[in-house]
Amino acid sequence: MVDLMTPPEDVLMPAVSASDVPTLTDDELDAVPFGVIALTYDGVIAKYNMAEARFARLDRARVVGRRFFDEIAPCTRTDAFQGRFVQFLRTDEPLARFAYVFDFKFGAQMVDIELVRAAAAQLIYVCVNRTRFGGVRGSQGLTPAPLLAELAQEPEYVLRDGFARRIIQVDGSLFASLRATWDKVAPRGWQLFCEEWGRQWGRRAVVDLEAMCLQETNQSLRDQPIADAVARGGALLEAQGWGRTLTDFSTIDRSGAFTITLAWSAHGESVGDSDFPRCHLFAGFYRALFVHLSERLLWVGEACCRAQGASTCTFVVVRADRKQSLVSALGHGQGDVSRVLDLLAERRS
Repeated sequence: MVDLMTPPEDVLMPAVSASDVPTLTDDELDAVPFGVIALTYDGVIAKYNMAEARFARLDRARVVGRRFFDEIAPCTRTDAFQGRFVQFLRTDEPLARFAYVFDFKFGAQMVDIELVRAAAAQLIYVCVNRTRFGGVRGSQGLTPAPLLAELAQEPEYVLRDGFARRIIQVDGSLFASLRATWDKVAPRGWQLFCEEWGRQWGRRAVVDLEAMCLQETNQSLRDQPIADAVARGGALLEAQGWGRTLTDFSTIDRSGAFTITLAWSAHGESVGDSDFPRCHLFAGFYRALFVHLSERLLWVGEACCRAQGASTCTFVVVRADRKQSLVSALGHGQGDVSRVLDLLAERRS
């Protein structure tokens, strides 16, 4: 029987290595923060993950099934890349590594390549770790990159954002109807569903955030100061219209917790009035982001919500080993963020 009351615990997954890649599903490949291209032995692209589409500025619907060296990446048709690929096919080695430069018109990318053999599937996985970006060449502008543009319908029926991502414009009634559906068929399952939905969303958002951060700073998102990295996550939510975000780390020394405030939450507004917080979607999103950033488990709980009549949705973040203290403080705080932080400070002393 499915437990609809207990959210799944976060688990610190080990970093994915190149040798693990052939065992991953397509969905799992899309959550990997480095590029992955699966090639047949004759160089035809069989798989192309989200990160590679993001960095290479290519719509994967238009590359899968085409020849990588001849049609998609002619800059790799060299002894240093294609030559190594052919030589790798002639050996029994499970893995090969080398450095290379992708000489794109929109700017060179210095990369570390790992070739991984998947003999059962007769595929070679090309894992691409970007290490540094060069400047834009000539008059070529920095072309925005497609992310999830693989749904290739007629242009007049498709909306895309500034990054060529496929988007759909909906009003709050979509979330209101979703909430009403859950209240009808599984009234006690809304929190579980939303938190897991948010975690899955956050894991995929990390791929995009890593890509943008590396392009803009030549640093990984994890190498950024925590405040800057969290601000990037907030900026992503703001750009999508979810609401204005503000992170406050000033409460850490006293309470061992910090807060994230989402003002005028589109989600909280759309799901309707409630006696309880309803923006678990964002709690899940931030849990996934923090696991990636700090490589340790943090717990996120919503202290007050727009669905309860507040003007903001405020989330309190603690270490995972203080989860029960946070749950208790949220229950006794009754929507008062200051009271929640006071209770956490008392339990800490």
